[in-house]
Amino acid sequence: MPIFLKPPAADQVERVLQQNHSSPFAYPHPGITWESNAGTSPPALNKFNWDRYGIRLGQGGECFRKAKSHFENWEMFSLDWIRLYPIQPLIQEGQVVGVLVKVAGVWILNLCRIVRTLAEARQISFSYGTLSNHAEAGEEKFSLEWSAEDDTVRYEINAVSRPNMLIAKLAYPYVRNLQKRFCRESMEHMRELIRS
Repeated sequence: MPIFLKPPAADQVERVLQQNHSSPFAYPHPGITWESNAGTSPPALNKFNWDRYGIRLGQGGECFRKAKSHFENWEMFSLDWIRLYPIQPLIQEGQVVGVLVKVAGVWILNLCRIVRTLAEARQISFSYGTLSNHAEAGEEKFSLEWSAEDDTVRYEINAVSRPNMLIAKLAYPYVRNLQKRFCRESMEHMRELIRS
């Protein structure tokens, strides 16, 4: 888990991404956010926290097309305390993504790999899983769906996690607050992008 006193240069982050391209996942059962929920998870995931967040962005095809453009450009991560590397990663299985987070005056780089993707006429989704040097162990699934039943467009985050490193265990209430803050602000930011 690389820690920086100031935001690192893009080439520094790129080196870290390349060095960790083949790192193993930090949790069992990659793809779990597609297959299970807290009530049906494998025993190995019983001590993980399950979170689900969702927000209605609007209705209709125009709303979905606009939201899809923002989603594909990872704009749900465009928050003032988070930076994403590469700047706009490809949404494809195997892509390694660096999430640089400002925490207590320092920048922490956490690495994930995209586990699975889905692109259909009315839905786009992907999940990424934490790699071995991530503070947390787990997976997040991001979904955008245009309902055929009621015409609504929804953005959702489904996540499973637990601390992976000692620092995350010691500061666990703070880490959980950060996780909830990200989901809350990501939801609100996507809604603001649609309204603008």
